[in-house]
Amino acid sequence: MLATERLEWNPWNGHLVRAGDEAYLLHVPTTAVFGIDELGREVIEHCARDGGMSIDELAEALAHRHPPARVRAFAGELRSLEMLQPAGCLKPINPRGAAV
Repeated sequence: MLATERLEWNPWNGHLVRAGDEAYLLHVPTTAVFGIDELGREVIEHCARDGGMSIDELAEALAHRHPPARVRAFAGELRSLEMLQPAGCLKPINPRGAAV
């Protein structure tokens, strides 16, 4: 993954759920639920905009509030889980229906 690759939030693979002041991230393919903090919400909000953002752009945009290494690590984790995917190429991780 290139730090300059533009990434978009993929709502098929992840859902941001809010409960009062708390926020949780649901990884759709695995149904894993993660608590996320302000940094997580900001990364998702930036990448949900048209065209997304690169990890370099995220680190720069959020540097006044979060350490760049932490921004890069979190965005990289979302990329590895395919909740962030290359801009313009969004696809569900598990496009086939599951047998119930």
